Amino acid sequence: MDPIPPKISPELQRRIKEAKEHLTVAERELEAALNDLKVEERADKRMISQRLEIAFDKLAAGRRNLDSILVEDS
Repeated sequence: MDPIPPKISPELQRRIKEAKEHLTVAERELEAALNDLKVEERADKRMISQRLEIAFDKLAAGRRNLDSILVEDS
C-alpha cells in the first residue's frame, strides 16, 4: 500500500486507509466468488458472473480513484 501524503489531514488519511482496506477485502472476496461460482443453469451462471464482474470492476475503479488522490497530493 502506498504511503498517504502528509498534506492530507490525519482524519482523512485514516478514512482513506480504511476505505482502501475495505476495497482490498471486497476485491478478494469477489474474485474468489467469481472463481468458485457454481450454478447449474448456464444462462444463470452467465448473468451472475456478469454482475460479479461489474461489481469487481467498480471496486477496482474505487481503489484506483483513492490511489490517484494520494498521488495528486504527494
